[in-house]
Amino acid sequence: MTAKKGVLLLGLACGTSGVTVPTGEAPASWPGATPADSNKLWPEGVQPPRLGHWEIDAQGRPIPCWKTTALHDTANGWPGQCLGLFQDDAISSEELCKQACWKDPRCSVWQLVNSTKPSQCWIGEDGRQCDLREGLNKKGTFQVKRSQRLQHGNIHVYKPSLSGMFVKNLFNFGLFAEGTQQLSISRCRDMCYSALVCQYWLYSTETGCWADAPSESTKNGKFPNSQVSYPLSASDVETGTDKAKSVIAGEFLVHYCPLQEVLTKPPVDPFYHREQESDNSWLVWLISGILLLLALCALAYYFLVYVPGKKKDKRESLVRGGRDNFDTDASKYSDDYRDYMQNGRGPMKAPDLDETQMSHYTSGTPGQESFGPPPQPTALAFPQPARPTSPTAMRHVSQGYQQISQQQSAQQMANMPTMLMPPAGQQSWGQQASLGAQRQSTPAPAMGMAYRPQQPMPPYPGAGGGRLM
Repeated sequence: MTAKKGVLLLGLACGTSGVTVPTGEAPASWPGATPADSNKLWPEGVQPPRLGHWEIDAQGRPIPCWKTTALHDTANGWPGQCLGLFQDDAISSEELCKQACWKDPRCSVWQLVNSTKPSQCWIGEDGRQCDLREGLNKKGTFQVKRSQRLQHGNIHVYKPSLSGMFVKNLFNFGLFAEGTQQLSISRCRDMCYSALVCQYWLYSTETGCWADAPSESTKNGKFPNSQVSYPLSASDVETGTDKAKSVIAGEFLVHYCPLQEVLTKPPVDPFYHREQESDNSWLVWLISGILLLLALCALAYYFLVYVPGKKKDKRESLVRGGRDNFDTDASKYSDDYRDYMQNGRGPMKAPDLDETQMSHYTSGTPGQESFGPPPQPTALAFPQPARPTSPTAMRHVSQGYQQISQQQSAQQMANMPTMLMPPAGQQSWGQQASLGAQRQSTPAPAMGMAYRPQQPMPPYPGAGGGRLM
């Protein structure tokens, strides 16, 4: 490849410093019969020029746009083996080659070739034959490390279809060797979108892709009249011819750099802003202190009250056992039973005691008795009947006790097993007791002092006021 030295060429352009965003569509009767008629058809009074919506510097060069888009990238499978580029001898790294094209709105394609040492950077505005390099790379000796096709700014389409119309002085990029017809149309469109000065593109089923490329059509300025006329008139297009009928797609468009939205805050008085920050700071510290104090109180309650309480409840539940589920319905249980089940204690009951004996177990006023451990009971003094003093009465008492003793002894002997009977020739215990009782001549001992039968003693004769025999 022969390196091209110099700068990127632009076609004839009418740039303005006060750019606006393009709107609307081309009039239906455009182009007019003459250039003047074509201008009158537009609301602005003139046909939109190539760089009419792009800002130009004092030297006539387009200013870089903040927005740049990569339409094709070798990282995504695009071959990127484009022709029609020129070499930048000062660049041999990928990043510098990329930045050189991204920062220049006139650059549409950049390419870093690593088949040479050092690597070579190629850039340009009309990269073409990016798939097979017109068959020049059949041996695969040309190797591209990285390449991209860029679009600077946005595109506004004035006429979305140029079908059946052939615009003169466009440059023919030919038929693409690979892909479907729809893919070829997309490639032709992207070539125009990536070239800042391109306003027209067409795709013909006979001749392929045509695009507005002044540097190519004028042979880098050698033939300045070999470019699309401005404004376009009826004499600059063909309709009804075979060449026009073969056109199935095309657009009339313009490039522009959209306005960048920059969010800015309104100016604030430094002193007022500082005072406001100071006033708000104490409130923040106050709220933070209150929240910290509440957190500390919660921790203290948890460790000092809640946790010990849980442990105490657990110990009491083990002691109480089943009393936790006690039914406190007053209509179902008596007060004493409920007090026993809930508190583990109840009144000491002594059913057969009189009022004097009950005084040992209760204390307090009626209805407000308090029950506690009873005092050690003393020997109960049961009322004794008056002892007889006359000899006749004493004799009757002694005889009565002797009869009772003999009856009880005989009953106990009858209940004893046979094995306890004494051997033959010996007297039994009952016989000995009977003989002993008969030999007794002294009065019986006093009641309750020496004889304590196991069964209840019969009532004393005459104790209830009866007459002694």
